[in-house]
Amino acid sequence: MRIHRLTLTLPARLKDTAHHDARRIAEALAQELHARDSAPDKIQISGQGQTGAVLAQRVALALPKGGHNGR
Repeated sequence: MRIHRLTLTLPARLKDTAHHDARRIAEALAQELHARDSAPDKIQISGQGQTGAVLAQRVALALPKGGHNGR
């Protein structure tokens, strides 16, 4: 599977680590999408002062359930 386009808008407080955090979020998203049949058009979560690692987990969890094996 290949992600053709991914747009991330990160909180301003992550500007110093934006590249690293964006990669981490994209990788978490790709792993979850690989286990599913389809991808939503848009996922939106609020930062709530959390780190890039926590945001990556929240993005993966924000995906709708369904797909393989009833996940």
